[in-house]
Amino acid sequence: MGGKPVIEYSEFCLNKAVYPGSALSILPSSDALIRNNHFHHNNSSAPISIDYSASPTFINNLIEENHSNNNGITYFSNDGGNAKIINNTIVNNTCSLGAV
Repeated sequence: MGGKPVIEYSEFCLNKAVYPGSALSILPSSDALIRNNHFHHNNSSAPISIDYSASPTFINNLIEENHSNNNGITYFSNDGGNAKIINNTIVNNTCSLGAV
């Protein structure tokens, strides 16, 4: 990504990947606004990946029924920059080696 995209009212489902970010990958220097989305039934080492120096804002998303093989549902690479997670519902996710 990069820049300041707005991602809203979208459905991210049934995505699979070997590396983090099967549903969404926020790249360095991105100030993305991610709001009112539904992330479900995604499978990878982390369905949502936030890279270093990224500053995304997640607001009012439903994140449910996802599975991670090892990094948790959300992966913060090198501390994940300055992510803001506000009023999201994160339920019924599973991870083989950890938590969200």
